[in-house]
Amino acid sequence: MMKQTKSVRSNQSEASFARTPDSLLSESSDLCYIGGQAVDPDSEEFVQLFHEEIIQLVTNLGSSVGIKAHETALLLMKEKRFEVFDSLSLYNHVVGLMSEYSFRLSTRRFVQELFQDVPFTEVYEDAKNALKSIQ
Repeated sequence: MMKQTKSVRSNQSEASFARTPDSLLSESSDLCYIGGQAVDPDSEEFVQLFHEEIIQLVTNLGSSVGIKAHETALLLMKEKRFEVFDSLSLYNHVVGLMSEYSFRLSTRRFVQELFQDVPFTEVYEDAKNALKSIQ
């Protein structure tokens, strides 16, 4: 019997693995090109693809192979589209990955610094409302 192990990779199509961080950031006028297809950088589709790419790069940080390249790609993504890293749902997903799999302490710190600007006010308000409903 073979022991099944968890796969760190999320269920994404093979096409998403063919993308490079530069493909998401190739900007010409007001469009970005993903796999040769022009996408409006303000569209929900672009943000979703950007989130998937961030999750994939964070997942790849779990391996010591090419860690510097993945860190550089994440820093470049944050430099170009810093507002995407303000997503509470993306942060939640990334923290879930880091809690489930092994990451070096330096990698965990790096990822936390990427998301240091996430606004937690929504979480605090929900907690206050929950406490008020109990009392």
